[in-house]
Amino acid sequence: MNTFIKFYSKPKNIKSSIIIVTYNSKRYLRDLFETISSQDYDLARLLFVVVDNDSVDGTFDELASFARNGNFNIMSVRLNINVGFAPANNVALHLLKNILGSLEGRSIVLLNPDTRIIDKSFLKVVERFLEHFPIVGFSMISGSGDVIDSLGAYVDYLGNPQDILCGVKLSRSLIRLINLLPKAYYVASVCFAAVAIRGDLVERLGTLRSDYVIYFEDTEFCLRCWSKGVPVLVYRDPLVWHERGGTQKKKTPPSRSSPARDLLDIPYHFAKNSLLLTYEYLGISRYVFRVLVYLAISLVLKRQHLIFSTLGSAYIILKKRLKPKRLPKGLVLRNPRTWILLWTLKYCLKFGFSLEEAISYSVKRASLEYLLWRLQSRLALA
Repeated sequence: MNTFIKFYSKPKNIKSSIIIVTYNSKRYLRDLFETISSQDYDLARLLFVVVDNDSVDGTFDELASFARNGNFNIMSVRLNINVGFAPANNVALHLLKNILGSLEGRSIVLLNPDTRIIDKSFLKVVERFLEHFPIVGFSMISGSGDVIDSLGAYVDYLGNPQDILCGVKLSRSLIRLINLLPKAYYVASVCFAAVAIRGDLVERLGTLRSDYVIYFEDTEFCLRCWSKGVPVLVYRDPLVWHERGGTQKKKTPPSRSSPARDLLDIPYHFAKNSLLLTYEYLGISRYVFRVLVYLAISLVLKRQHLIFSTLGSAYIILKKRLKPKRLPKGLVLRNPRTWILLWTLKYCLKFGFSLEEAISYSVKRASLEYLLWRLQSRLALA
């Protein structure tokens, strides 16, 4: 494990910290650090903790050059294996706690390397909001700045997180509608490509779930917050640009011999984590039902990763003795008609479908989930 540390301010003066997990991210770092260096903020009070997942494109050397030539407090660690997003963030959080002694009263910002800060007051907004709320996510844009990346996320009746209006092109009428929203509003979940968390919340609830590795670790943390009575908010006005999927474009291919053990096996972790979310936050009956569906699909369509994912989720549940948690009523959109309505709105805006075409397309796409939901409802009532 390679490490370098550079401080031009004493650690006790640090007020805010930015955690960045990198993997072959050299092409993004310069733009990200330039946008942060232009912040209307005292950089002596800011600490970067960067954890590199064994990049092979010179990412770590690029970080060292920033440390040598820039006025940044930086601690960077290069791991000798790609452990995934959640475990790497946890490494950063533990290092941060060791450096600062305690996370109480600290502002912690998680940023993906494929983001850029587009507002010079971003860090001031972070500190202002965290004085009143323990966690806040940020609306993000992508493309040429004219496409919505996320306005927060909802969770559908099967436990799947869905970014609100992701990929929809901004228009004057849509901007007017968005501006009708409060400056900050409650959502089920926020994308951890750009999120601010108060240090005492991490001390209270713990870090990200390392067994999630990649995908839905942000949704799990947000639902954990809600289960403990901590509201999750998203700031309406876009302050961050994000290239969705940019950090996953150069993954090492998964092992053919043992896909279930490969930390970079995206389909495996995607399915496993969706099952864990269903078990912990929608209940045992829905979990069992999804497991049966996954096994049926794996037999019919020969999707081997679904078998591994069901075994992996069951192993984690038994090993950690996980129990379902209670969420506030209405947080999960259990009515499929609501989900179809949201999809219809997205297709109207994103693809220019007529209302009739969008409704038809949404119902067709949701038909399998809708039938499964109806069947599950009847089984529950039987």
